[in-house]
Amino acid sequence: MRAWKSPVFILIAVGIGASPSLAAPPMFGAPNALTSTAATDGSDGDYRPMLAADGNGNWVATWYNSGPTDSDIFVARSSDDGLSWSPAALLNSAGGSDVDADDYPTVATDGLGHWVTVWALDPPGFDDSDIMVSRSSDNGATWSPQAYLDSGAPGGESFDDRYPYVASNGSGTWIANWRRDAGDADIYFSRSTDDGATWTVPALPHADFLTDNGLDDEGRTASDGGSNWVMVWLSFSNLGGVIPFSGNIFVSRSADDGQTWSAPTYLNSNAPDDTAFQLDSDPSIASDKQGHWVTVWWSEASLGATIGTDADILVARSTDNGATWSPAAALNTDAATDSRADTNPTIVTDGNGRWVVVWTANEAPGFLVAESRDNGATWSAPQPINASTVDDSGTEISPTVGVSGNTYVVAWSSDENLGGLIGTDLDILFARGIACPSAPTGGCRAALAGKSSLIIKNDANDAKDLLQWKWNRGAQTDLSEFLDPLNGDPYLLCLYDAQTGPVALLDSIGLYGGGTCGIRPCWAARSRGFRYRDKSGALGGTTNASISAGASDKAKAALKAKGANVSVPGLPLIAPITVQLRNRTVCWTASYTAPFTKNDLGGFKDKSD
Repeated sequence: MRAWKSPVFILIAVGIGASPSLAAPPMFGAPNALTSTAATDGSDGDYRPMLAADGNGNWVATWYNSGPTDSDIFVARSSDDGLSWSPAALLNSAGGSDVDADDYPTVATDGLGHWVTVWALDPPGFDDSDIMVSRSSDNGATWSPQAYLDSGAPGGESFDDRYPYVASNGSGTWIANWRRDAGDADIYFSRSTDDGATWTVPALPHADFLTDNGLDDEGRTASDGGSNWVMVWLSFSNLGGVIPFSGNIFVSRSADDGQTWSAPTYLNSNAPDDTAFQLDSDPSIASDKQGHWVTVWWSEASLGATIGTDADILVARSTDNGATWSPAAALNTDAATDSRADTNPTIVTDGNGRWVVVWTANEAPGFLVAESRDNGATWSAPQPINASTVDDSGTEISPTVGVSGNTYVVAWSSDENLGGLIGTDLDILFARGIACPSAPTGGCRAALAGKSSLIIKNDANDAKDLLQWKWNRGAQTDLSEFLDPLNGDPYLLCLYDAQTGPVALLDSIGLYGGGTCGIRPCWAARSRGFRYRDKSGALGGTTNASISAGASDKAKAALKAKGANVSVPGLPLIAPITVQLRNRTVCWTASYTAPFTKNDLGGFKDKSD
């Protein structure tokens, strides 16, 4: 079996006793403009989107627009789990008349109806910049007038405050942190316990900041849902000579709801040996609120010559609220052999075992995504977020990702014109994604007993490897329920068995919507459905996939992958086995129970129950 290499299909396997499955990460649909004015907003640029979701179908996106005279903060909201978005609205209430530069917004929610956005305001001239705040209690429909987060501003101090970040523990506490350019630049923070109405006086997390000798920036915080918080950031401090001035990821933690913080220390384990001054930057942190914390960042470090010195995504994990961390390790599984620069990662978790990271590949295909199901210990191979970022010629920057249950949304800035539908200035685009659930779900369309089959072959000759699934004589399916794979609707084939104990996801195959296979579109419309075809099998080994609508006992679906590019799952499979094909609205299912026609190290074969 060879590892997956295709940008279109992924099937990554584990054997018995190995780590949890490295199944395909979420599959994202075709991009759309998040802003309704994308076709008419001229040359203004929309930058650096940020997302938050409350787990109840409500999402808020913020970004800043740079116009000819100043920049302003905009906001849009979704109440249908990121499927559609409201028209963009001006968030900074003075934006219609001021000439201030408002930028770098971030947004958070407590999941209980409250939302807070913070950003930096930089007046013209020599006035210092300050952190601003606005609040919503109606899921982003209305927002409070902009206010200074520091009640003593403006005029309370003369230092520039920049690049803020805000987070909530979902239990009444909010923490904002930012960079203050006072001397060598340090991280400051402030707390709110009244949903952003008032904030504590800005303070340094620890006295060490008073004596350190390096710039601190890019602060990010996360909470476990209670009183434990962890803050990570980029620092050029050498900790009094303990490490080189190379630019490292620092960490500090709080066990009293953010009131006091531990002394800073380095998180990237290679820091003491980094005499080559290889930069570590752009940290992102998440907690599943069940004791697990994962931080990701990009780094030029070679980790003892085990990976290249091009920028790669690194990861570290903690199970003791940030007191100790695993050694830094490469997240992108091709770190030892790739030559691209991987930067700007964002990590999210659904709180139920799935961790997803999206980042920038500074060459085609634009953005990559990977997933972990073992709390960051192992990761799926990187794959493009969708076929569009592979095929288009646009510039994509600043990706961010959010999660709500089984729904993912990616947003970014791009000058891609979406086939002439919008302009070529930078606009905010988004794509909505689906993921295989951790266990089989109910409500899927079934087929008649014995009419669906699953065949897997793991041959000593890779050219003979095979995975084939057929779903025949299926429940009624209307053509409209297949959505539009020609133009961006993705599919996932999810394979479940009991190798890890309870029935759980073992592997999955992701099918992008759209895209090209060779010189032709991968998908073609047929009278009753759609067909995917790649005669060469170069794309993950998948040569054919088809879905056909029909009345009861007439619908069909099939997928076939063969050859040296196929990576088959660990064998033998452990009953019960379920295969489910799904798009973002419908799923089709078949189950297989012992005794099987064949189930050994060489392959599996059986008909459905």
